Amino acid sequence: MEPNERLPNAEQAVVPPGKVEGYLLNDLHTQNQGKAQFFCFAGYGLSQPERLENDLKTMARTGRVTSIETTSRGTLYVVRGKLIAPNQREYRLTTVWFIQINQHVPALVTAYPNKK
Repeated sequence: MEPNERLPNAEQAVVPPGKVEGYLLNDLHTQNQGKAQFFCFAGYGLSQPERLENDLKTMARTGRVTSIETTSRGTLYVVRGKLIAPNQREYRLTTVWFIQINQHVPALVTAYPNKK
């Protein structure tokens, strides 16, 4: 697979339980690095975490793969695309998805705004 293609099996993409509430929207998570602040500014919140989850799954289907890394456990796909947030603004976002060896369902690893 070459970069700029679609994420394999993107229509089956999953966001693991707790990924949105416990990580992306949790400013206290040690690896959050400002993601919660960005997503809250964009209008996402803990009162409706499914909105961010659904928007990330949409990005899996509509974004473009910009890099691929094969590991001993599976393959990481960096997917970039646009996100229309609840505040009605458009943001460019990077998401990382992982497909385990002998599996075909992409699972979200992380998401963050593009620097530019």
